[in-house]
Amino acid sequence: MTYFSSSTLKGFALSLLILSVHVGLGQKIDYAIPAIAEGKISLEDYKTILDSSLAIIQTEYDVKKVKEGSISLKKGKELSTINLDNLLLKCTQEDKEDWQAIIRDHFQRPLRSSSERALVNYTYFDEVAPFLSIRVYEEIYFQQFPQKDNIIYRKDLEGTVSMLMLDLPSVFTTVDKSQTENWNKTDAELFARAEENLGKIPVVKTHYKIPFEGDSLSLYAIEEENYASSYALDLKHNSKEFIGEFGSVVAIPTRGTALIFKINRGDMVSYQNFITQYSKLVKDLYYDQPHPVSPYFFWYHEGRFTKIKVDSKDGLITVNPPEDLLDLASMED
Repeated sequence: MTYFSSSTLKGFALSLLILSVHVGLGQKIDYAIPAIAEGKISLEDYKTILDSSLAIIQTEYDVKKVKEGSISLKKGKELSTINLDNLLLKCTQEDKEDWQAIIRDHFQRPLRSSSERALVNYTYFDEVAPFLSIRVYEEIYFQQFPQKDNIIYRKDLEGTVSMLMLDLPSVFTTVDKSQTENWNKTDAELFARAEENLGKIPVVKTHYKIPFEGDSLSLYAIEEENYASSYALDLKHNSKEFIGEFGSVVAIPTRGTALIFKINRGDMVSYQNFITQYSKLVKDLYYDQPHPVSPYFFWYHEGRFTKIKVDSKDGLITVNPPEDLLDLASMED
């Protein structure tokens, strides 16, 4: 397989590749700006990003059509659809002169996936175990994966899918059921090993005291560009200090950020204030930053996540506690 250095995608060479895109696809390219980027990028800039992306993608895949930032690929390889949402958000936050480097880097990993997968010996679990990891994706994104029935996953947060992955030197790739036949391990054991690996990753943990109505709210955060969302799935093992007597409120708006509020005795009002105060921030991160995970808040207790119902009307936010949390608090009164 051919890998592309920065020099191969600059200047005249890039122009030729982009020209070949138009010759090959013709009217199959829809240049309508995706909803996620409306108002953030001009049509001209969107065309530049899309054409540059197609130039790279078509070196490895046959493109079927493009519509609203979703690139449909012809059958025959691992991917069936490539979505540009994350790439567009990255580019809107950086200078235009850096866009080509960002685009190249964005596509290097998926285009190398097949080669690196071929180098892994799947026969013996002990050889694969150190690479096991987890990635949390929105369920709508998961639906784009071909052969979903062969992928090992679980559901931790409502509206998302936690996929068992291999964290290889330069690419994340899925673990297929067919690859695990000789391992004699259950899915639960595989996820446990992945969580053990994630627990060894250095993340940034921060405690903020936020002034609120003459008092303060304690906000805890976990940050790591690639792993914060996955790391936060296992608080009971890697972040016990972030769990209160009645559990915690957890928001994971993006892959790189988790926000947490510890619920202790007497905090039944404070945790609702926390949600009210940070509801907009969580949604802004989810909608405006790359790699979104969830715009919701969850109650974390004894290793399980329960979605907290939050209603908003006329600027007023109402928090509806989960029944199990209310029962737990009433037992302690």
